[in-house]
Formats: sequence, structure tokens, C-alpha cells
Amino acid sequence: MSVSHVAGILGTVSLGAVTVVALVAAAGLIVASLTLMFLVWREHVLLRRHGMPDVVPWPRRALPVIVTSAIVLIAIAAVSAGVDEKISAPSDRLAVVRVQQDDPATSSVASSNPPEEFVVGEIKNFVDPASFRSRTLNRAMCLVRYYSAGSDRAGEWWTPCGFDKTMATMAVVREQLALPKAWGVRDRRAEALIPAGTNLKYVFGKAAAQCEPSSSACYSGGGRQLLFPRGAFRAEWITATECRVEKSDVKPKRFSPCKR
Repeated sequence: MSVSHVAGILGTVSLGAVTVVALVAAAGLIVASLTLMFLVWREHVLLRRHGMPDVVPWPRRALPVIVTSAIVLIAIAAVSAGVDEKISAPSDRLAVVRVQQDDPATSSVASSNPPEEFVVGEIKNFVDPASFRSRTLNRAMCLVRYYSAGSDRAGEWWTPCGFDKTMATMAVVREQLALPKAWGVRDRRAEALIPAGTNLKYVFGKAAAQCEPSSSACYSGGGRQLLFPRGAFRAEWITATECRVEKSDVKPKRFSPCKR
């Protein structure tokens, strides 16, 4: 855990403590105000009962000060809570590439540029903002890759298994992952399981829109994808290699183990 991460946690905790203390103090002053109001009322009744002049007793003199203090403390608590919320809420828009700490045991330093392992031209295939992640997996990661026969099954581009299950047809796969037909027929599918405890570096984000070279068709993208450094993905992580059975893009996709 980095020093900045610890400082952020302590900062959030201290602001929360200010809010709680201010609210408790304000509640105490409100109770004190109600008590003094009762004493003022009782004093007033006793004075009138005995025909004595209605002088201003000390509780009545102290009441405005106590009420004002309670209002000030409530205002402090409201401001503190607002600041606390701004600190704890994540920003909606960050840099095109940012470093994230996904695992408490992994520390990282924020950077506006991708590491040297990644090609800037490939980073542009993500919708802003994409995230560079350097982490140690605390559980296994399941990934799927669509590729063409003759290309490297252990390539750089992958998609999470969970997201892959939401894409029923190859037409949806092309649309979500923005895969023009000019880039390959995508007649192969590889499944991989990266074991827990593995140290990984990758870029994660949504696929940017792409068009065929002739502009005859465009694909909106938006699907989840991961980019690994070239040559970093290990073939030993791949658990299955399948060939496409259903040739139609609009029918439910079907793959089966490739025949050797």
C-alpha cells in the first residue's frame, strides 16, 4: 500500500470524524437549549405566581449563545460531509491512460503516458479513458480471444469471459469489439485462465469504434477489452482452442475443439 493511498484513507477518516463530532456536539447543545427553555419557563411561572417582577434570569441570557453555537456546529458538519463526499467519489473523467491500484499489495505511480511495453497506436483503439493496470491477481482471471487461423492464439488482445457470454452472435462480437472483417475472419477462439498470484500488466477499457477500409461498414465498439504487452501473454495460460462451426454472423455463435 502506497504512502499516498494511506494518506488518502487517513484524510477521509479525519473528515468523517469532524462530521461526527460536530453533529454530536450540536445535538448536545440542542438538548441543553431545550433544558434551559424549560428552566426559563419554570422561572417565569414561579415569578408570576409570587407577584415578583419578571427579570431576565441567567438561562434566558445564555440561550441565544447556545442556539447560535448549535447552528454553527451543524453548518460545520454539513460542510465537512460535503468535502468528505467529494474526496470519496471517483472522478468521472481521468486521463487517457492512468495507473490504477487494483490490489492492496500492489503500489503504483500515476502516469499520463502508457509504459514502453505498449504501442501508442494500439492505445488509440480504446475509448477514453483507458486504464493501465499493474497488479497481482488475487483470484484467477478468465479471458477469451477471437482470432483468425494462422495468427497467434496467444496474442495481445483479449476480452473477459463474463463479457463474452453477453455476445450471442459473431455480428455482436464484431460490433462490440470493433473488429472489421478486413482484420480477419475470426474463425478461432481461445480461452485462457490466468492463475491467482500472477503479476500482470495490461491496458483495460472499452473498444473504440472502427470502420472497414472502404468505409462500407463501421462498428461502434464499446465492448470490454484488455491489451497485453507484445509477447507477454503466455501460451500456457490457454486452456482451450476452438474452431468456428456456425458460419453465419447473425446466428448464435458455435465453436468446438479444433480437429488436428
